[in-house]
Amino acid sequence: MEKGKVVTYDFLKVYGEGEAFRAMRLLEKGKVSLYEYKSKGTSNGVPLNSNSLSPMPAPPGQSTYICVVREGEEMATKLNRNPAFSNNFNDAAMYYFRDCPELVEKFKTRKYKKANIKEAVIYYNETCEKSK
Repeated sequence: MEKGKVVTYDFLKVYGEGEAFRAMRLLEKGKVSLYEYKSKGTSNGVPLNSNSLSPMPAPPGQSTYICVVREGEEMATKLNRNPAFSNNFNDAAMYYFRDCPELVEKFKTRKYKKANIKEAVIYYNETCEKSK
C-alpha cells in the first residue's frame, strides 16, 4: 500500500533489456496497460558498473521508466529510453500507438505528452480499435 492505496505490481520483461524480469507498478489496465518502474544507478535500464561503455552515465539517483503492454504481448515496451533526454518519448509513443491515427495526431500536436500518458492510454482503450 502507498498512502492508503492498494498498488499492483506485475513482473514483466522489457524489450531490449534481456531476460530479467522487472517489478512494474500498474498505472492503468486495459487493451493497453500502462506501467512504470524505477531503477537506481542505470543507463537505459542497464546497471552501471566500472566497465560501462555508456558515453553518458545516468544522472545520480533514481530513474523512472514508462512502459506499455498490449493484451497478448509478453514483453513491455519502454516509451522513454533515457530519462536524461525526454525528446524521444513522443516518437516512441506515436510509433507504439500508430494503429490509432487520432491518438498519433494528439501526440504530434502535443495535446498528449509524457506528463499525461495515462490520459493517452485511457483515450486509446476507450476510443481506438484493437489492432490485433
